[in-house]
Amino acid sequence: TKGGKGEVEVEVSEEALHCERCARGVHATDKFCRSCGTRLRFNLFAYDRDTFASARPERFDEQQLVILGHQVMDRWEEPLMEACARVCTRQGGHVLEIGFGMGISAGAIQRYLATHSSEEVRCANVHSPAAHTIVEVNEHVFGRLEEWAGRQAVEVRPLRGTWAEVVPSLEDESVDGILFDVYPLSEAEYSSLEVSLFAFFPHAFRLLRPGGLFTYYSNAASALPPDHIAALEAAGFRRSHLEWEVCAVSPPASCTYWDQPSMAVPVIRKHCL
Repeated sequence: TKGGKGEVEVEVSEEALHCERCARGVHATDKFCRSCGTRLRFNLFAYDRDTFASARPERFDEQQLVILGHQVMDRWEEPLMEACARVCTRQGGHVLEIGFGMGISAGAIQRYLATHSSEEVRCANVHSPAAHTIVEVNEHVFGRLEEWAGRQAVEVRPLRGTWAEVVPSLEDESVDGILFDVYPLSEAEYSSLEVSLFAFFPHAFRLLRPGGLFTYYSNAASALPPDHIAALEAAGFRRSHLEWEVCAVSPPASCTYWDQPSMAVPVIRKHCL
């Protein structure tokens, strides 16, 4: 998964690079401490929200986004982000995107919103005006987002912060589509879907207009897992409106967070009242 981790024995800070048992220096490629023989792992989340939010990316180009040594996004995700963008723009109108990253999905959302036809039938007969709200926490990525926003055909509304900081202030039933793809900011967010992904599901249900569509980075190779379905139902979505597509992807061997040839793309619709 994004932010993938290894075995837990003795943690080694990515910054300090020392064994916490014997305090001797170690190399990033070491599996065991050369001095005391203890199995090592990096403490993948040796930072807090503010550190991640202010960190300047080590790499931020057309191929990859790396922050604090973590592969946050990679170009191989392009077909996946394209598929997610198609889902969340099916209704046209106002799309909420959580996480800008390299802007891959944002660019696709703009294309679909700009060319969207009103042939599809929704619960409401009138579409809301096209708009694109994007939430991003990292200040340097946010700066890139602001520059990018000024060049787009459809109005972009950049909002800085984590989704948990920004989303509660957004109005009920104010969006027609949602794409959620964020990077974990703590061990708890990485280890527990309840803390990260599933916690957003009730907000998605609240924010969507009837007939609106929700999709997200699923970390599932071919189908929505039962715990996802249960959490979506608990948030208010009906089981009959929970679908998914399968997108073929080709992550390189160097990718640290995904190694499967496909990923499920959720197609979650809020039922019409």
